[in-house]
Amino acid sequence: MSALLPAALHAHGTSHEVIEAVSREITARPDEASLYLRRAFLHLEHGDWHACLLDTDEAERRQTADLGVGVIRGRALAAGGQFVEAKAVLDAFVVAHPAHAAGLMERARVRGALGQKAEAADDFVRAMAHTPQPEPDHVFELAGFLCRAGREPDAVAAIDSALTTAPAQPALVERAVQIEAELGHFDAALRRLDGAMRVVKMKEPLLAKRAALLAQAGRIRESMAAWRELQARVASLPEAERDSHAMSALAEQTRHALAALGNFRP
Repeated sequence: MSALLPAALHAHGTSHEVIEAVSREITARPDEASLYLRRAFLHLEHGDWHACLLDTDEAERRQTADLGVGVIRGRALAAGGQFVEAKAVLDAFVVAHPAHAAGLMERARVRGALGQKAEAADDFVRAMAHTPQPEPDHVFELAGFLCRAGREPDAVAAIDSALTTAPAQPALVERAVQIEAELGHFDAALRRLDGAMRVVKMKEPLLAKRAALLAQAGRIRESMAAWRELQARVASLPEAERDSHAMSALAEQTRHALAALGNFRP
């Protein structure tokens, strides 16, 4: 979607100022469809889906080539809670442009809102197939659609595929671990964490995940040992690092976890 409107995305000033600037351009060049589409996108980003729809109408009346109007109109209708109407618009767009990743992603979101879990997952899978370099957020979203459709192994596989090109992504590793833990695959989740800790510089957050996962698996003594290891590791850090917000939060989490586990009686 962002590729459609680079000028709008990189403009400076408040949203009102940018909208006013584009409006002045429209006054100077009232027959240029791309300007209406830029303003439609800005209205949508500002939360005014009604104004967005009006500008997509103006853009469509003037365009000589497809500028992705259907995608933005679908987003606007969805933002207004008009999911059935949004799906109809996006259905037509996807029929005309079956390899348009942004269109497929938007339809997946609308289908998800309509409770069409399997179809939403299929759409997002198709979208990712047409996205050469997906953002981590897209991988997260894909995993969410697949899990809601009951396709947890596919979600883990999608994350693994993303990690082959960029292995040092702790957030993606944690999502895969979460899915595996929900499936009861604790050994696989622990192996994944161990592998991730070999490639990341800041190991402490993953160590906390590992300790919590051991407790979730019922391995209480191992969990307590892992929390104590993390506690010692944080305490040994230089003062500036130890007193950072992230490390202070981990130290507090460790204290709470050890106190809770110390009271555990199997």
